[in-house]
Amino acid sequence: MRWSGYRRPSAAVSHFPTLWLRTELSPTLRLGRLVADLSNGAAQRTPGRSGGNLTVMSDIKTIDREELKAKLDRGDDFSLIMIHTRIAFETAHIPGSSHFQPHEQPLSDLPRDKDRDVVVYCTDVACVASQMAYHTMVAEGYTNVRRYGGGLSDWGEAGYEFATGGE
Repeated sequence: MRWSGYRRPSAAVSHFPTLWLRTELSPTLRLGRLVADLSNGAAQRTPGRSGGNLTVMSDIKTIDREELKAKLDRGDDFSLIMIHTRIAFETAHIPGSSHFQPHEQPLSDLPRDKDRDVVVYCTDVACVASQMAYHTMVAEGYTNVRRYGGGLSDWGEAGYEFATGGE
């Protein structure tokens, strides 16, 4: 693998331990670029820790399906954000979700209150987009972000309903 054009993240973003960032990108575009880079395999591989696969980022705070369902049923005040394409969002999302597409939207489209309770998710446990959204939000100063790793597949396995259409 060639790493030209990439550099190790600085200490300010040290919670991206296994990723390489394009140096020419602005912070606003970084999330979209990282997701694209990961989709193309431009991440450090660590055979000792992950058997040669992309290293799983273990420092992510999570929420499980039952806790998320309970928050929704109680009507808790929080932001539930699907990190995926507009078409995927319109096809199926967890009711009450908003949409964020890293490749198309600036970080300023995320909730302005950085202390707000936020849950990010995408399709399933292997989804890199929600992992990167989580880390980017933490790097931007969000203090109460969690990832619902099971995403749409876990939600559907439980028999819970999906919403369709736009926000």
